[in-house]
Parts: sequence; C-alpha cells; structure tokens
Amino acid sequence: MSKSLLSLLILCFSTLSYGQALSDHYDLDTSEYAQIRTLIKWDTKMIKLSPANAQYYLARAEDYSKMHRFDQALIDLNTADSLKPNEPAILYRRGATKHRMEDLEGALLDFDRVIALKPDFEWAYSDKGTILKELERYPLAVASFKQAIELKPNWAVPYFELGNTYKKMGEYETALNYFNSAVSYSSQIPMIFMNRGNLKKLMGNCEGAIADFKKAIELKSDYRLAYLNLAECYLQMNDLENSLSAINRAIEISPDYYEALKFRKEFYKSRQEFDKACLDFLLCQKLKPEETDPDLNCN
Repeated sequence: MSKSLLSLLILCFSTLSYGQALSDHYDLDTSEYAQIRTLIKWDTKMIKLSPANAQYYLARAEDYSKMHRFDQALIDLNTADSLKPNEPAILYRRGATKHRMEDLEGALLDFDRVIALKPDFEWAYSDKGTILKELERYPLAVASFKQAIELKPNWAVPYFELGNTYKKMGEYETALNYFNSAVSYSSQIPMIFMNRGNLKKLMGNCEGAIADFKKAIELKSDYRLAYLNLAECYLQMNDLENSLSAINRAIEISPDYYEALKFRKEFYKSRQEFDKACLDFLLCQKLKPEETDPDLNCN
C-alpha cells in the first residue's frame, strides 16, 4: 500500500466516525486536548524545518480539525495543495473541512476531484452524496451513495445515508428498507438505530421506535438525544412515568440541554405542576434569554 493511500485511509476513519471522541469544550486543559496541542507544536516545528513538505501541513490540518479550528486547517490544506497538487488525501481532507465550515459547493468540488483521481474510493462517493443531500439534490445524492455501495456492497454507511435521503424525500418505506440494510451490515453504530427510530416515530410506530432508541442507548449510554426521543415516544403512548424518567436522564447527562429542559417544562405544565415548570423555564431562559412563556408566571 502506498504512503498516500495509507494516509487517505487513516483520514477517513478519523474524520467520518459516528462517535463523539472528545468533549466540545476545546479550551479545557484535558489530557486529550493537551496532547493535540503538543502535536500542533510538533507539526509547526517540522514545517519550519521543511517548509516545502506538504505532509506536515496535512498533519497539522488534521490536528487543527480535531480542535475544531477549521479556518486554520483550511489554510494549511490550501498550502499543502499548492505544494502537492492533485493529491487525493489533501483534497479529501479539504473537502471534509469545507463541509464542516458549511462551504458545500467548495466541498463538492474537492470530492469530485478526489473521485476523478481515485475513482474506486468509496468514501469520496459517500461524502459527495452527503453534500448533495444537504443541497437537496436528492436524485444525485442517491446515485452517489449507490456508487459507493457498488464499490463496497457490505458497507453500512451509504445504506444509512440512503435511508436519510429517502426520508427527506418523503419515501418512508424505502428509507426504512435502507436503514434495515444498514443495521444488517453494522449493528454497532448508535446513530443508525437513532435515525431508524426517528423514522419509525414519524411513521406512527412508537413501539418500534422505542426499541431502536433503547438499542442506541445500549451502544452509547450518554446518548442524550436518544433519551429525548424516548421521552417523546413514551409521552405519545401516555406512559408518563417512563417519559419523565427518560427526560430526567437526558438532563442528567447534559444539565444545559435546552430541548430536554423545554420538553420537561411542557410536561410539568400539562400536569399543572407549575412550580416545577417554572424551574425548568428559568433554566431555559438562562440558556436563551429571549425565552418567554405567557402561560407561566415565573419570578
């Protein structure tokens, strides 16, 4: 395997995982972030020693991305591209970075360049499909995901993304079939169960949705969004005890989880427990000062 291809594969697994490796508090002096900052200093030192080596800029861009410093990562990737044009690893990483910066058209151009240089690279087709889906170019997105499947038939990711795409298109049964295929190829990705559960909830199958949300939680115990959706489903089924238990767990995981606090506020209002509803309203108001609720008289 060439060094370039190896770098590309490493980038794929580091940038497209469905897990949450690090906290969003990038300013904290955690051991993980301290290590990344040390790597950035090392990358910078290597760039000073060898300023014409594109790989060092690529490495620093990867480390900047882990800190969510995408603007700085993009500068390094542009430099790397100028030093080593038409390098798939650089273009792929830049496309991913532009995606994170919401430059969808720019990301699409880079993924197209990767595909032109490496037409058997399934990740590029999958990422291109994701961009096209976000641009609401659904037929093109479907074609790109299916190309990824043609290259790697047993890979869960494009099936999952096809499920998301057909859901957006309003074709729920087709979406469900693709989510089912994704689960059959990988039963360890919490987001697949989460999204399939949301689709089942939308289709009126709350019992099926609850089973999927519970599976997502089994795989990721701090999956706060799964608990919120679980609470919503239990409420639809008039299972108030389990609904409250699920939303309390979501808030326990993230005390500043606005959507969960707002759900619990409405839950208490519906039961005329106004003192409790006011406590959650005030917490919501701390997170969003413009928050109002004319039905409550909270001081």
